[in-house]
Amino acid sequence: MTEYISLIDLIAFVKSAHKRNPERDEEREYNDGAQNALYRDNDKGRLHLIIYSFIALSLVQFGNRDVCATAVYQHEDGFEVYLSRNDTPDDRFHDIATELVALIRSTAMQGKPNKEKFIIQYFDLIRRFCAGKLRSRIGDLRSELTKNTRQTGKFVIAPFPLLKERINNYRASDPPPMNMTWGDSKAMSMAPTGNLYHGLLTTLEKVESGAVNPTSTINYINLSIHCAIVGESTYVRSLNHHPELYDLIENLKKVGQYFRGARYLFDRITDTKYRQRFWKIKVHVIGSPLRTKHKPDEKDWYELLSQIEQQRTRSAITVSKGRFQAEYGGITNYEKKQEYSTHCECNLVAELISRNVVPTSLGTSKLCCELCSVWMDGVNTYLGQQGQTGRWIVGGTHGKLYFWKPPQSTSPAVLAGNAAVKAYLLRKVALMIDSCKELGILESPSEMDILPSPPASPYQEYTEAMEE
Repeated sequence: MTEYISLIDLIAFVKSAHKRNPERDEEREYNDGAQNALYRDNDKGRLHLIIYSFIALSLVQFGNRDVCATAVYQHEDGFEVYLSRNDTPDDRFHDIATELVALIRSTAMQGKPNKEKFIIQYFDLIRRFCAGKLRSRIGDLRSELTKNTRQTGKFVIAPFPLLKERINNYRASDPPPMNMTWGDSKAMSMAPTGNLYHGLLTTLEKVESGAVNPTSTINYINLSIHCAIVGESTYVRSLNHHPELYDLIENLKKVGQYFRGARYLFDRITDTKYRQRFWKIKVHVIGSPLRTKHKPDEKDWYELLSQIEQQRTRSAITVSKGRFQAEYGGITNYEKKQEYSTHCECNLVAELISRNVVPTSLGTSKLCCELCSVWMDGVNTYLGQQGQTGRWIVGGTHGKLYFWKPPQSTSPAVLAGNAAVKAYLLRKVALMIDSCKELGILESPSEMDILPSPPASPYQEYTEAMEE
């Protein structure tokens, strides 16, 4: 009965039941929230999201699990900023938030703010607090720049020589794009000939030399500038669909977004429309639930699968344990104890709902995971059903699933988000069962009793939707 199936069990099942085929399993996390917003073509309507995502990125200290989310509210006399982090905010997190806000406030209050000075101060700040994240990004870029044509016994295309070759082929014949970006213009200015492609080659060579060992704030700035130039180039971005170049271009953009974001932030701070509001900017750091380790309540994954199928079809499962395991081999990891965490964007929204704060756009240092996106949709659907017009808006999702834990809240909106996640996971399990049936090899389990009809379920509307 699905009402008795825990969310933890469903997440453990879906997360572990991956395909044996590694090519089918490959999951990528190249894009993040700040980058997704920062590299759009000057979308003025999303400028707030750009700034919020960049602030979230600027608070990330480490490479992988450290993720931040922000919500910013404008008032007539100032700004209120709410911050959340995947891990519990520590003293260091409070320190970087305090110093970043102080830099923003002092720049807004200066008589003649200097962009170059602001950018140097910004990079000096993140070098002190966020060295782990910077090293991670530069390490990923270095890996792509030095990737050889042969690797682990397999033949692969070296992306950096290929990118330079592609650019060089256009150097003599093609005119620059009609809609040139800031990156295109800067690349042209770096070439003695004024040729865009010559400028991009020159910039890439500076990236290659600068990514080896940036040792000072100025070196970090120069590397980020050159990566931003290449990453924003209309021509280079047009090559992003080539699989062999994708990783390299994305890593260039990631290192470049620190400079690009600082430039956007300075422009907004010094904008006469908003400048005085930055004088009074308040920050609220939201606490995060601790990560916790869990094992599934239902110890037998096949029993869980059978319960879900019985609830869905009102009949016994016709896919044997062996058949399902052959198709979804990772299910053998189902019973392992795993670490679950509440993600920062969901934690932030749940806290703001408890404070009766109106929905707004959220800035995230990474794109939302699969379940955060579903949860946010569930919350927004509930709010719409209650007649509220506001929505919680995020930059997008990378589609990867984690060991996810719902926010600790009894708010109806939060519970609606949790129910949406549960219904979504039930649909994913149903699709797994159906994919085994479609293989045409159906076996009745030898020792499977017909389960009685379940009682009415609070999730009946979702299970009925699955059947349609």
